[in-house]
Amino acid sequence: MRSALTFASSSTVSPHRAPPCASRRGVFASRRRAKRTVAALAGTNRRGDVVVLNAAPNASKRSKRRREPDPDKKRRRPLEERLKRKGVDLEQARSPAGAESLANENGANGEEDSEVPATEETCQRVAELLFRQDAEGWPMQRTEAWRYARASCVTASDCGKILRAYNADGAEKVLEQKRRIVAEERMARIDLETSDLAKELEPTRERGEIAGTSESRKSKRKGSRGSGTPAAIRHGNEFEAEALAHYEKVHGTKCHEFGLVRHDKYYWLGASPDGVHPAGRVVEIKCPYSRPISKSRAQEHRPQIQILLEVLDLEFCDFVQYKPAGRGKGRSGNPDLPAYNRETIARDRDWFASHFTELESFAKNLPTP
Repeated sequence: MRSALTFASSSTVSPHRAPPCASRRGVFASRRRAKRTVAALAGTNRRGDVVVLNAAPNASKRSKRRREPDPDKKRRRPLEERLKRKGVDLEQARSPAGAESLANENGANGEEDSEVPATEETCQRVAELLFRQDAEGWPMQRTEAWRYARASCVTASDCGKILRAYNADGAEKVLEQKRRIVAEERMARIDLETSDLAKELEPTRERGEIAGTSESRKSKRKGSRGSGTPAAIRHGNEFEAEALAHYEKVHGTKCHEFGLVRHDKYYWLGASPDGVHPAGRVVEIKCPYSRPISKSRAQEHRPQIQILLEVLDLEFCDFVQYKPAGRGKGRSGNPDLPAYNRETIARDRDWFASHFTELESFAKNLPTP
């Protein structure tokens, strides 16, 4: 191909013709012939006003398929489209009158924008939860015992995937993941029972902590630290403590930490709050990685927020969005100040009552620990 192009663009002509420099007409004719030869050999494609020469006109079928857009390729839907699919009336939420009526429907009575109490005095309900956590030994977050306990119950973070109104085919994936974790737990218990250290680890096992899991099993587990965890999840886990500290600094308080909390009446329902305000407000934190902070983001996480309020039996949730200071993906864009937004969401008992049957039917298929 290169030799052909070089020959076509060369000024060498046949000895039977007059040299192109004999006249101006011969020069222009030679240039036109060279251009036609190059176009015939290489082929031309027009993209706008630019002419592109293809080095390989006989492209393979695979190359041609790569150039064509894939109509079946999954795309991330815009925020407004996702909210509409979940049944959120955007026009009503944007108008002042509609926002007020929506607040009344949710049982908030216009208190979504209420100020966070600047106090460290613990209310009676939070004090009761703290006492039960110490007495019953609830597994703390990010531990193996916490991970295994979540596999045998419906958690707040699972509800958005389980409910068909929010996700059509997510229930089977959640159930499959829980069954896999329970099977892994049973294998870990067998390893403990057959090991020589079983007697020494017996007190630890009574507290529900599986401390004898091998390092190889942890590394193979899906979702462990490393390349298997998505970047957005690693980003959220890394800056969640920083976001909670910023919330405490802004509102002049100190939040309490909880592990897996079980519902007082429905033991198959559980939740792990990011923090609990002493005055009795759940704190749910999101650290967006690839998307901006949006004031309507709480509507996407409505199932998780309502289950948190139902399990802890509290009335308000502070939905916090946080991006640490700096430039780059997941950062605020300001090297000196972080990006922070708080929304107060009220408890909606009617919402829980309308979805209770579906959640209970899913819980009947949960694997036994």
